[in-house]
Amino acid sequence: MVLSRVYGTSFREWQSSKFFEKVGVANYRVQGTDRFGNAGADSNTRLTLMDWARVAAYIQESRREPDCYGKFLRDASTKQISNTKRFISEFDGYGYFLWTDASRLPDAYAALGHGGQAIIWHKESGRYVVIFGNSISVGDALEIARIWFSVL
Repeated sequence: MVLSRVYGTSFREWQSSKFFEKVGVANYRVQGTDRFGNAGADSNTRLTLMDWARVAAYIQESRREPDCYGKFLRDASTKQISNTKRFISEFDGYGYFLWTDASRLPDAYAALGHGGQAIIWHKESGRYVVIFGNSISVGDALEIARIWFSVL
């Protein structure tokens, strides 16, 4: 809603021109809205597997940049609060929309969707894994990522 007011356009339109165009999203996307027509920035965006991979690569690359967005992503992928309530038991921390500090994969951060979707990034190697599923556990997703990140 803040972006809509500042830029005079809907969040979806702003996101299309300022984010998804830079990412190179190539396919149709769906973004849900609330009852007032506001798109959610933290959820309810549907992309193809290839476009989620493009988003993952863009975030990983942008995280290395010295600009404002790069700093935001570095902060977002670093523990800002402790996961003391154990919402997701495999992670000890939470950044901005991202889970951090997994004991099995300490140099990783993750975006987790409902029912088994995940993007898990590895800071040191620069690798990432995109998982589409409807019943995969977070533990299994971390194990897939751990194996992929360890492959030379």
